[in-house]
Amino acid sequence: PYVLGESMAAAERGDSLAWMTVAEMIEERDAHYQGVLGTRKRTVAQLPITVSPASDDANHKKHAEFVENWLRDELLRRSLFDMFDAIGKGWSVHELTWKLMPGDNRIVEMDYRPQRWFDVSYQDGDTVLVRELSDKPAPPSVPGGVEQAGFVAMPPLKFMVHKHPSWSGTLLRSGLARTVAWHS
Repeated sequence: PYVLGESMAAAERGDSLAWMTVAEMIEERDAHYQGVLGTRKRTVAQLPITVSPASDDANHKKHAEFVENWLRDELLRRSLFDMFDAIGKGWSVHELTWKLMPGDNRIVEMDYRPQRWFDVSYQDGDTVLVRELSDKPAPPSVPGGVEQAGFVAMPPLKFMVHKHPSWSGTLLRSGLARTVAWHS
């Protein structure tokens, strides 16, 4: 109870590391929560994915065909379960690897990254920042002037963030794990 209380208080102060660690522990240790959450993730991840062109314009049809072809690789389908980790924690992150070819730029890998590798901006409560891995000071390149010691803006097109708030409020407090913590 003490660790849980301290972690929830840390989340109130905007510190995500302790809270995300506890959210993982709750999911690992509460079999009922894990089962219900897993059922939700699998159910949604198995829904059909459809693509429709935005209009009858030839370019829109071409773009829709490109996306349909990419979906046949099943990369998105294999990543959906991990994307829905956002249900419990409020957000999930995948690191993207691109294959860049003239006229055929596409994502070829989507690797799930744990939320404890990231933090939510203290300034806006919504921007997800990546933990700085070097000894160099964080550059002032974070969008909107958001800066946080030890964290930097995500490089463009390198990460995909799925946000899934269970209710209104800051991203750090938006996952179901917070409600479940009160009943653990």
